[in-house]
Amino acid sequence: MSQARVTDFFATRKRNRFNQDEILLNKQKKSHQLVESSDSKSDEIAQIKEKLAQVAASSERCLRSRTKLENDKKEEAPPAPVKRSKKKEQLEALKVKMNRLDEKISKVVHQEPETEKTETKEKKKLNKAELKQKIEQFNKNLLQIQQNEEKAEAKTEIKDSEKPIPAYEKFKDLADEHLDPTTTLTLPKSYSLLLDSFKGSDTIVKFLFNRDEICTFLKLKMGIQNITKHTFNLKHLAQIKHVYQEAYLYKQEKIFIDFKNDYHLIISPNMDEIETNKDTNLKQFTPMVLLKRLKKFKLNLFSIVKRLHQEFLNSIGITDIPLENIKRWHQKFDLENLPEISESELPKAPVDQSIKCKTGKELLNIAKDIYSSRVQDAIKNTIVPNEEKPVIEKPKKEPDVALNPDQKVINKLKEKKETTYNALLDKIRAKEKQKALENMIINNDKEKMTTKYNSYKDLIRFLLFFYQSEKKSTLEMDKVCKKAADSTKGGLNELECRELIAEMSNDSKDVNMFINAESGKKWLNIIRVRNVQYLQMDKNFHLNDLNSMADKAIEALKSS
Repeated sequence: MSQARVTDFFATRKRNRFNQDEILLNKQKKSHQLVESSDSKSDEIAQIKEKLAQVAASSERCLRSRTKLENDKKEEAPPAPVKRSKKKEQLEALKVKMNRLDEKISKVVHQEPETEKTETKEKKKLNKAELKQKIEQFNKNLLQIQQNEEKAEAKTEIKDSEKPIPAYEKFKDLADEHLDPTTTLTLPKSYSLLLDSFKGSDTIVKFLFNRDEICTFLKLKMGIQNITKHTFNLKHLAQIKHVYQEAYLYKQEKIFIDFKNDYHLIISPNMDEIETNKDTNLKQFTPMVLLKRLKKFKLNLFSIVKRLHQEFLNSIGITDIPLENIKRWHQKFDLENLPEISESELPKAPVDQSIKCKTGKELLNIAKDIYSSRVQDAIKNTIVPNEEKPVIEKPKKEPDVALNPDQKVINKLKEKKETTYNALLDKIRAKEKQKALENMIINNDKEKMTTKYNSYKDLIRFLLFFYQSEKKSTLEMDKVCKKAADSTKGGLNELECRELIAEMSNDSKDVNMFINAESGKKWLNIIRVRNVQYLQMDKNFHLNDLNSMADKAIEALKSS
C-alpha cells in the first residue's frame, strides 16, 4: 500500500510540471502575436495620417479659391446696407445726447477749454458700464451747479437782509403793563364789531400806505366789508375816531375817480405814532406797529365800558372797589344794552354857496316873491315835521277824601306789611350786593378749584353707588369713566372724568381729602394689568365722611 501511494505521488507531480510548461508556452505565443499585431497597426496609422494630410491640403485650396471669387464679386457689386439692431441705434442716440449735455455743462461751469478736435473720429461702441459712468458724471455736474447757485443766492440774501432785531424789542408788546392777559372781561357785541372793523381798516391802511397809494373811504369800505363780512359806514368811522383820535388823519381832497372830479374823504395813518427804522431812517408801517395800535384801541374800548360800569356801581351804592381789581362785570349790569359810542366829526366836502336849501320850505321861502298871494298863504300853513307840538297837561285825579273805617284799617295793615317787607328786602339786597362783589373780585384759580371740588362731590356719590350695584371692589377704568360721563350733573366728558379720578387717586397727604388719617390708606387706587387700567376702591370709606372732607376744602378756599 505504501509503495502504491509513493508512486501515485510522483506521477501526479510529473503531470503538474507538464501542465505548467504548457501554460508558459501558451503565454509566449500570445505575446509574440501581440507584437506582430502592433507593428501592423502602426503601419495602418501612418497610412491614415498621410490620407488626412492630403484631404487638408485639398480643402485649403478650395477655401482659397472661394475667397478669391468672393473678393472679385465685392469689387464689382456695390456695398449692401448694414442692418443695425435697435439696441445699437438707441445706444448711439444716447451717446449723441450725452455729448451735447457735456458741452453745455462745460460752458456753465467754466471748465478748461476743450482740446483740439481730431479730424478723424472713429466711432466706438458704447458698453453699459461706460454709459453708467457718463450718467454718474452728469448727475455730479448738476449737483455742483445747484450748490453753486444756492451759495450765490445765500450770499446775496445775507448782504441784502437787515440786521436781526433783538428779542427785547421784538417781543416788547408782550411785557405791556397796561394789558392784563388774565382778564376775563368781555365786550358787548356792538363794541366787538367795532374792534373787528378797526382791525380790518388798519390792515388796509397799512397795505396802501406801504404801496404809496391814496386810501379813500370807498377803498376802505370795500376792504373792510370783504374782511369782516358786515357793513361799514361813515358812522363806524366816526366812532373809531372818537375811541382812538390819534389813529388816522382825515381830510377832503378833490380826486379824479370814475371820470369825475369830486371830493373824497382820504384816510392816512398818523406818522407821529409810527416808529422810524434805525437802519433806513424811514417810517414803516410794520406788523408790530399794527399790533400796538390794535391793543391801544382795545384798551380804550375797555376803558369806556369800565366807566359805564363804574357809573352803574355808583348808582347801586358800591364805591369802594377800584377798577383794577374788577375781573368780572356785575350780574345786573346790562352789557348788551349799553349806549352806542358817540361819533366825532369828520371833515365834510365843501358845498357850493349857491345851493344852501335842504328842505322844500326853504326853497319856497326863497321863491316867495315870485309866486302869487295864494302860494304865499300855502307856505305859511305848511307843517314843519321836526317842529315841537305844545304838550297839553292832563288834570290830575284828586284822591278820595271820604273813606270808610274798614278801609282805613286795611290801609294801616298794608303800611305795616310794607315796612316789614322793606326790611326783608333790604337784607336780601345787601346779601345780593355782597355776592355780586365776590363774583366781581373772585380769582380765576379759586373759581376753578371750587368747581373741581363740587365735581368731586358728584363723583364720590356716583362711585359709591356704582360699586355697590356692581358688587365689586375693582372695575375697568374705561367702564367707570363712560358711566360717570353719562350720570354726573356737570356734563363732564370721559376725558374730564378720567382726569378727576386720577387726581382723586393721587391725592397728596397735605390735602388728606381721600386718605384715611388713622390707617393712611387711599380711597381710590389705579392698577395696571396687561396694559389695562383698573380702579380699586376701599369700601371702609363712607359717603358722609368724603363729602365733609370736600366741604372743608371748599370753605378753606373761600376763607383764604
